[in-house]
Amino acid sequence: KHGALSSFNGHESLASLASHGTTSSKIGDARVIARLRRQLSRSLQRMEALTNQAVIIKQSSDAVIAGIRQECEVQLGERTKNEVELLNQIAALAATHGEDRRKLQGEMEDKEREIVNLQESSDFYQEALRELEGTLQQLTIGSVMVEGK
Repeated sequence: KHGALSSFNGHESLASLASHGTTSSKIGDARVIARLRRQLSRSLQRMEALTNQAVIIKQSSDAVIAGIRQECEVQLGERTKNEVELLNQIAALAATHGEDRRKLQGEMEDKEREIVNLQESSDFYQEALRELEGTLQQLTIGSVMVEGK
């Protein structure tokens, strides 16, 4: 606190200030200081609210990312298992049934394309997760910056 701020601590009345000197400039300074303190208080309250919102957003984002990651892993695991089982079944049938060999070969190629498509979908979801994590980091950094100010 410097200058006029050190002579006005928020608990002093204007009459108390006037007793130190009756000039209107001291009263005017006190009013300006009081107004600035109110503005500072409102700004600090807004900053605290924004910080709380950033914390809530980060927690929500963490939960969403964890849920999406878990869901992707489960789906990918199930799909991969099913695809492997189907490919094994197709291969077994192709070996035992010579006539159906060409038909099964086509089905196997379709399943392989599906596997490639699933892998591409998995890559897409992984990239989406990385982007969400990047956004979360930016929100976290923004929250830290707001708290640091």
